[in-house]
Amino acid sequence: METDTDGKLTDALLLSAKRIGRGFTLPRHPHIVDEISEHGVRVEVCPISDEILGLTPRISGHAIYSLPADNVSCTISMDNGTLFGLVSSYVELSLEASV
Repeated sequence: METDTDGKLTDALLLSAKRIGRGFTLPRHPHIVDEISEHGVRVEVCPISDEILGLTPRISGHAIYSLPADNVSCTISMDNGTLFGLVSSYVELSLEASV
């Protein structure tokens, strides 16, 4: 079942986006991951806030761990990190994920 968020991924590719925000639904769409990799689209991911907001069940299963293996360029973003008090957590995650 495709959600509105999933459809926006397709729209972004059709519009030749160079950057896609969030990216938490990408693992459900291997064909889109392939297209993103092929076209060099950078994906912004916000793993800690995605877990806090319930968009991903656990940070250990977040897309940030699978996307680089599929040659997808990623940036780890804080998405209100100071609001959640998470700035140092993002530094640690960036080092752990090697991105």
